[in-house]
Amino acid sequence: MRRFSLLAVVALLVAACTQEIVVETIPAIADDAPETITVGFENEDTRIQLQKQDDVYKTVWTKGDKVSVFYRSNANQQWQYQGETGERSGDLKRIAKPVASETLSKVVVVYPYNANYYINPESCNLQALLPAKQSYLEDSYGLTGGNLMVSNGEYNQFSLKNVCGWIKIQLLGTGRVEKITLRGNNGEQVAGEIYIDTTDASSILASDMGGIPEDGSNDSTGGTGGNLIFDDTVMTDVTLDCGDGVALDEETPTAFFIALPPQTFAAGVSIEIMGVDGAVMTKSTSNPVVIERNKIQPMSAFTYEGSINMSAGLAYTTNDGYPLDPMTFDGFGVDFIDNLYDENTGRGMLLFEDDVTAIPAEAFLECTNLTWMRLPEGITSIGKKAFFGCTALEELTLPASVSTIGQQAFGECTGVLTVNCNTQNGSGETYGSFYGSKFSDVIVGEGVTKIGDYAFWYCDETKQFTLPSTLTTIGNSVFEGCSAIETIIIHDNIETIGSEAFCNCTSLTSATIGSGITSIGNSAFENCSKLVSVNLGKSLKTIGNSAFRECVKLTGVVIPNNVTTIGNYVFYNCDALTEMIIPSQVTAINQYAFYDCDNLQSITIGKRVTTIGDYALYGCDKLADVSIGSGVTQIGNNAFQYCKGLTTITIPSKVTSIGAGAFEYCSALKEVYCKPTTPPTLGGYYVFSSNASGRKIYVPVGSGSAYKNVNYWNYYYSADIVETTF
Repeated sequence: MRRFSLLAVVALLVAACTQEIVVETIPAIADDAPETITVGFENEDTRIQLQKQDDVYKTVWTKGDKVSVFYRSNANQQWQYQGETGERSGDLKRIAKPVASETLSKVVVVYPYNANYYINPESCNLQALLPAKQSYLEDSYGLTGGNLMVSNGEYNQFSLKNVCGWIKIQLLGTGRVEKITLRGNNGEQVAGEIYIDTTDASSILASDMGGIPEDGSNDSTGGTGGNLIFDDTVMTDVTLDCGDGVALDEETPTAFFIALPPQTFAAGVSIEIMGVDGAVMTKSTSNPVVIERNKIQPMSAFTYEGSINMSAGLAYTTNDGYPLDPMTFDGFGVDFIDNLYDENTGRGMLLFEDDVTAIPAEAFLECTNLTWMRLPEGITSIGKKAFFGCTALEELTLPASVSTIGQQAFGECTGVLTVNCNTQNGSGETYGSFYGSKFSDVIVGEGVTKIGDYAFWYCDETKQFTLPSTLTTIGNSVFEGCSAIETIIIHDNIETIGSEAFCNCTSLTSATIGSGITSIGNSAFENCSKLVSVNLGKSLKTIGNSAFRECVKLTGVVIPNNVTTIGNYVFYNCDALTEMIIPSQVTAINQYAFYDCDNLQSITIGKRVTTIGDYALYGCDKLADVSIGSGVTQIGNNAFQYCKGLTTITIPSKVTSIGAGAFEYCSALKEVYCKPTTPPTLGGYYVFSSNASGRKIYVPVGSGSAYKNVNYWNYYYSADIVETTF
């Protein structure tokens, strides 16, 4: 396998929670070295697995795993493992371009990759996340980063260390477990944002061990990890999500691992197990439970027995000891029988004669005590405002069978939403299905191919949208006004981004657009006022009108070579742009395209561009370097007006018309090289008005008389027009 300097180094860092591996010394790579690019989109299911090898749990790579690398800077770089699942070391490639950053004293590596991880360059504290929701993987500590791992070093020898320990829950029984929730009996913090001092490797970043013992024995890798500090947000529950359910066995215990920060639960812990049928069981221990870094704390096996166990109906939970009180029991597609409830656990079941096929309009309107509901497969429609105002909702999953979602069905709902169905492009009753929802996270499940128009319109408190690899279409205004989103990755299978799709996402700082996208709709990213960087896919052909209008912090945009159309107002008032190259396939720079880009210093216009539209570069105060392609025939009205930094301009020989005020108020313009032998038609007297004192207009030898005598050109003094050889 080929090795790639730090790529190889970071790859060999993964003894992880097992024995330390000594790696060969390879010269370090500088941040400004050429990047290595991996084709394709990240697999959302990548992770480092915990596997039992030789009767000891060990950490191994899974193909496609990603890590964050802070290579002597606080720039969060993305690296990807290149080997196969089950290996304990291997190569990684850098797949994310470094950005300008501040210097750190160490190189820091963090698993798993998270775009929001950050290192403060002054304190060297790593800001990371211990998730409140973890995902089950057989005989493993899961898919979602509960096994946060960190390493630091000088150059190229790393060994990832676990930040957390684990509790091992062993269940017997005949049911299927949907999720397990754990909490400390004294309300201990178990999840949330954390800070780790990356300059001190003496506690959390202690040396590795050969395996993870289950007996709690003391050794040099124990301890509570003194340099892990939580932020002020208190999260006292952590949930292990078991997806479609994990089947239990009556004779052989099934193991479930939950990652926890090192600490002592002095009054023990409580564990709530919920089955796929809504059955629930709570198990508590009053004895102290000690969680040590890099160790597994096993619990004795016990049998799961639920307090409610019904095969048909809607299982739910409430937070106030009272059963759910729906607005109606009609419209569910089946007759209602009973509302069962256990006040001790807060679990309930709306029981029907047969499977529910629909949730009627306003069915659970403003049920503010509803915290969770299981919507089974078979439901095809969810009515208008069905869950509107369910402000205590913590988690909801929409099954793939849903085909219609009513307008504002989930307005003002909170918690985490998982969507496993295509959303509608509808109008009227189905227009804006999630409009006004306040879900903190939205996960669009694998298999979903389309997100319809206005689906998440103005979900202004949703910070994270996870998109599946199967998605091909993002409709119009889907994420418009989602002002809490900070990053978005559009993977390679997505083909269409609709108009205003991310308009007014005012917290969005970066966007990656995959290679499958051929068009970006009108106003797709308009007024994303914090957007700094955009990576445009190589298949892109059309950038719609106002696509990046008012993106005032957008610094670097590379327009792919396949782009043929750049719409009106595309980069209007993008104040931070400094350079732009218009590729050779583009045929026109439309009106107002770069209007008032105050810091734009240079622009290169491709050879196939024939038209520079009205006001195309108006008010670009610092524009000093302009290369107009040889194919241009028309320069529109006010196209370069108020370009005060422009000192010289060359007008190609094919130009036949120059609009009114095109170069007016270019107060530093001293030299105009006008190559056409036939004077272009001018749009008035003031095309070159208010230029620098003594400005000259150079024209081809033999054409001076024609220029001086044709309408509007004759406005300029005879001495202003000078013949020259080009």
